[in-house]
Amino acid sequence: MASVHPRKNKAGEITSYQVKWRLGGGREAPVQTERFDDESAASDKCSILWWVWLRWPGTIS
Repeated sequence: MASVHPRKNKAGEITSYQVKWRLGGGREAPVQTERFDDESAASDKCSILWWVWLRWPGTIS
């Protein structure tokens, strides 16, 4: 399952958002990441990964 993580600078301000998921969806699978400048785009990517996984389990890459 994909998740969104805010990335902060040293001042504690959110500067970007990182989406993390596991390749193929397995617990032992390698972690994949993608960076976004806004939370909406990161959330959209997370939703897309979720729907792809529901339709074709094991195919997220």
